[in-house]
This record gives sequence, C-alpha cells and structure tokens, in this order.
Amino acid sequence: MTDLENITSCPNCGQQPFNRSYCPECGQRKLTQKDYSAISLFWDFLGDVLSIENKVFRTFGTLLSKPSRFAREYLRGARKKFISPIKLFIFANAIYFLFPAADTFKTTLDTQLNNLHYSHLTHPIIQSIINGSGMSFDLFSTKYNALTNIVSKALLILLPIIFGVFSWMLAFRQKTKRPIIHHWNYSLILFAFFILFGITLIPAIYYYIATIFDIQSMVRSMTERNLTLYIFGLINFFGIALYQKFFSGRRFAQFARLLALNLLFIPLIILYRFILLWVTLGWMKLFG
Repeated sequence: MTDLENITSCPNCGQQPFNRSYCPECGQRKLTQKDYSAISLFWDFLGDVLSIENKVFRTFGTLLSKPSRFAREYLRGARKKFISPIKLFIFANAIYFLFPAADTFKTTLDTQLNNLHYSHLTHPIIQSIINGSGMSFDLFSTKYNALTNIVSKALLILLPIIFGVFSWMLAFRQKTKRPIIHHWNYSLILFAFFILFGITLIPAIYYYIATIFDIQSMVRSMTERNLTLYIFGLINFFGIALYQKFFSGRRFAQFARLLALNLLFIPLIILYRFILLWVTLGWMKLFG
C-alpha cells in the first residue's frame, strides 16, 4: 500500500507528473493507504449518493420555482448543477410509464374511429383493415388498445422533437443566436414537466384525495373535457414561465410567438394521435 504514495503518473488518465493531491488534467484524487479502509469506502459511497441527490433536488427546485433560469443556466454550461433536459425527460417518461395516473396519450380504437378531427377520413380505412384481419371488431379492438397503450408511451419523444422544430421555425430569423438544439432543450423541459407533474403526480394526488375521502364530486369532475382544459391551462402557465426572454425582439413579437406556440399545442397532440394510429396498426400488421 505504501507504493500508492510513490505513483508518478495519474492512474486515471496517465498525466505526469502526478505530484499533487489532485490530477491537474482529470481531477483524480491521489490515493493513500487510508482510502483502502472500510470507513473510507463508506464515505465515498455516501458522498456520491448525496451528490446525486443534491443535483436532483436542485434541478426540481429550480424547475418549479424558476424554470426559465434552469433552462438558461444549463444552456450557458452549468452542467454539474442540474440534470440535463434529455435525462429529465427520460426520467419523467419512465415515471409515467410505471404510474400513468392520466392516460392522456393513450387513444383507444373507438376514439380513433369516432371522436377525433380526422376520424371521418380514417374511419373507412380502419374498418377495411379490421375486415381484412379476419378478427371480430371486439377482438381487434382489444388487441389494438393493449398495444397502443404501450406504443403511446414509446412515441412520447416525438412531442418535444416536433414542438422544438415549431419553436425554431417561429424564430427562424434568430437561428444564429438560438440553434435548434436550444429549442429542443426548452421543449424537453416543457414536456418533462407536463408528463411528470401534469399527467402523473398531480392527477395521482387528486385521485388519492378523492378516493380516501370518498368525494364523488371530485371523481365525477374528472371527465376527458375537464382533463383537457386542466392540462392545456397548466402547460400554458408553465410554458410562459419557461419561455420568458427566450425569443428576442419587441414585446409584441415575443408575445405573438408565445401565443403561436400555445395554439400549436393542440394540433401537435392531434398529429401525435394520428401518428400513433398508423404506428399501432402497422405494428399489428407486421407482428400480429
């Protein structure tokens, strides 16, 4: 163990000389005999856990209190302080996959056939596919609904990607200042919040309170229409806070772009459901 103190090159990156407490190249700490004790291993583990927890708490604290600051600081390079937007989105998606309190993105076959803006166009095509499958409508519907429930969660990544493209197009003249990766990062943050809080945690708490206290009026109020209005209001409220000062120019131009993004959210969900329909039908056609 005494040889540890005589190491002349960094064991992590090979930097020479390695004559300081920390490597000037990669930051690796120079080990001593004490680092091989049981208590040292415990403190290293505890330090790593606390470091991760601090990063998580700092991310969510800033996300909820000052979302625009979180986005700006991350894009300026504060990568050690926060979870990246893509990791935040993946985390939110994983929570939603495991605990889907509100199945906003799951669209049943009946809804696809009868209740969407494009249903009158797709209805005869879907009916033809059902007839050609050799299955009864009920059996086809059961298989479709089970599959689309899984596919809908896998396709969620399309939402921030498409929304980011919309945002970039609205600020096309500013593209030298705001590359599309910035728009995607903002979009990932927006939809991470939407998925984690809008359709997972808040509805779950609402359902829990309604069930525990047996408040039937709360249960009855959770119609698809009310849920849509709540979601639209929440994502717009958070979106305005997030996109503060994101678009440059005069206030009127900034407001116009924010309003356009708000209005684009509805056709985005319609487009997502349209894509979901054909991906689900295609999967059933290929894999049964």
